[in-house]
Amino acid sequence: MLTAACKDAGFECDYVAKGNTEEELLKDVAQHAIKVHRMQESDMTPEMIQKVKSITHALQ
Repeated sequence: MLTAACKDAGFECDYVAKGNTEEELLKDVAQHAIKVHRMQESDMTPEMIQKVKSITHALQ
């Protein structure tokens, strides 16, 4: 299981995205960002995706 916390991305938000694969994790991040932080799909730039990857943790 992979996780990425909104707080680690600089948001004042307790949400932790989860996914069994990097693709699932990025999908969860995008859905949350759009729904809660009112971001647009176009905001998921390569730089944003790289930021998410840099704060991703694998649960043991």
